[in-house]
Amino acid sequence: MRIPLAQLPSPNGRVWQVTDSSQDAANRLKALKIEPPKPILSLD
Repeated sequence: MRIPLAQLPSPNGRVWQVTDSSQDAANRLKALKIEPPKPILSLD
């Protein structure tokens, strides 16, 4: 299972953003009682 992560440039630095994960990934996280990652992980 993979949850895609993108590094995007912005005027304020780099943005680390979780892109849309698959329904399979969402179902597995739910089954394991793991919170899905926040859409924006970091702003460098």
